[in-house]
Amino acid sequence: MSEAADEVIDLIYGHWRSQILYAGVELGVFDHVARSCSKHSDAVAAEIGADERLLYRLMRALASLGLLVEDESHGFAISEGELLRSEHPQSLRHRVLIADGPEHYAIWKHLPGIIKDGKQDGFIREFGSRAFEYARTKLAL
Repeated sequence: MSEAADEVIDLIYGHWRSQILYAGVELGVFDHVARSCSKHSDAVAAEIGADERLLYRLMRALASLGLLVEDESHGFAISEGELLRSEHPQSLRHRVLIADGPEHYAIWKHLPGIIKDGKQDGFIREFGSRAFEYARTKLAL
C-alpha cells in the first residue's frame, strides 16, 4: 500500500484511538495503575468492577497508544497516561470525557447536514437543546 493510502486508513480508524482513550479514562484505569510498579489487569478489573478479559484487551490497546507499558509478566505501568490521572495537577481527564464522550461524539454525525443547510448547532439536532441547557438538565437529574 502507498504512504497516502496508509495515511487515509489511519484517518478512517482514528476514532478507534479516541474511543479507546475515552474508555480508559471513563473506567478510571489510569487512576489504578502506577508508574513505579506494574499491576495486572485482573487486579485493576477487580478494583473498577470490569470484565478481566476485556479490560486486559483495553489495557493492551492503551499500551499500543503509548499511555501504558506492558511488561513481560503482562503487568501494566503508566507512562504518558500519567496526564489522565484524576489527581495529576495538569490532568487532561475531564477534557477527554468531554471531547470523546457520547454527547460530543454524537453531534459529529450531523456535520454533513450542518454544512448543507448552514445551521451550525449539532447539539440541537441530536438532543433538542443547546449544550449548556442540556448540561444543566442532565446535571439536575
